[in-house]
Amino acid sequence: MHRFLLSVCIFMVMDVLVARAGEEATYIEQSVTLESVPGQMSSSGTQKIWFTDHQLRNETTYGDLTSVAMFDLRQRRVVLIPGVARQYIELGLSEYQDIVAMRLSISGLTDPDAEPELTRTEEQKKIGEWDCVKYLYEQGGEIPVRAVLWVSSDTGVDFATYVRLMETLGLQKMLGGLAGMVKLLEGYPVMVETEQVVQEQKIISRHEVKRISRVPAESKLFVVPDGYERIKDESLQPGKADKGGKK
Repeated sequence: MHRFLLSVCIFMVMDVLVARAGEEATYIEQSVTLESVPGQMSSSGTQKIWFTDHQLRNETTYGDLTSVAMFDLRQRRVVLIPGVARQYIELGLSEYQDIVAMRLSISGLTDPDAEPELTRTEEQKKIGEWDCVKYLYEQGGEIPVRAVLWVSSDTGVDFATYVRLMETLGLQKMLGGLAGMVKLLEGYPVMVETEQVVQEQKIISRHEVKRISRVPAESKLFVVPDGYERIKDESLQPGKADKGGKK
């Protein structure tokens, strides 16, 4: 569960935008890859995001396993579906924020001693259907973070809007020092490669957007399917027990 929760947090960082209210949602699909050097771990999958003016669905698939996180800003509710069984976990938004803050403390993103630096280069290339410019991001501190961002102004996505959303959720710390520099990005990150060294092991994550479009905001995207059992994960709520109940 810890790895699932962290994946949801980190993968959301570069991928969420605010859509107009109404019967449509904004849809983003991208490939995601995590690996360690030396090669003790490697996994590739697909992430899908649907977002309206107040609801978000984040769906990540690795092999046969699909995990889902759903956020409702009006109800201030978060639902996690780990995907290993027909079960789900429901949390209040403030409770989820506390858990995220604790998990992110090991990532280096929230290090108060970090010294972030963002540099726009003159290097350009086309990724998919988008013309992109290369940015370099470095953040010092106890766990240094380095990232290469290929940013495009052709996607129709305003990355600064994402930061405003994260502030509404109370989760802006997931961006670390990049949050204060987001206005320097002239577009939306289409491809991002991030490197960190944790306990002498290099962790590399890669995200590449494959599709951005407007789609119908079907209600089933933002509700728990029938027949799923609500549970409480002891690692998220220590000392509490709940047998749950059928949805």
